[in-house]
Amino acid sequence: MCVRMCIQVLSASTDARVRWPEGGVTEWAPAGISQGLFIVPHAHLVRMLATIAPTAAADALRAPLATAADAAAAQRVVTTSDKSDQAAAAEITAGLIGAGLPYVAGNGADAGGWLVDGCKRQLLNCTLELSEGWAVCVRCVI
Repeated sequence: MCVRMCIQVLSASTDARVRWPEGGVTEWAPAGISQGLFIVPHAHLVRMLATIAPTAAADALRAPLATAADAAAAQRVVTTSDKSDQAAAAEITAGLIGAGLPYVAGNGADAGGWLVDGCKRQLLNCTLELSEGWAVCVRCVI
């Protein structure tokens, strides 16, 4: 009985994670996804890894996300490589927030507030071209 209940709980949890962020709506494809500015499986991977090891994920990804936010704030997103970095930052941010990283105790003194602040900076400073990717990021985290 207990084993069956555990399997059902794990199955439901896995099913919800597979459908995130679409929520089961198969035709959900905003411009950010159809244009390749946001790749959902990348966000899925980050979310799974951050769920398993939130502190390690925060430690490893904090500096690159801060660098990307600084570049966006300074309007230094001009090359294809810069744009790829910004797209990756959107996917990583969605995965980390989707895993609940800002709310997990033990992620440093600010408990993930750095991630929310970085996301806010990115949203305020992203280029029009990359705004669709960041819009998908927001959709993933709400």
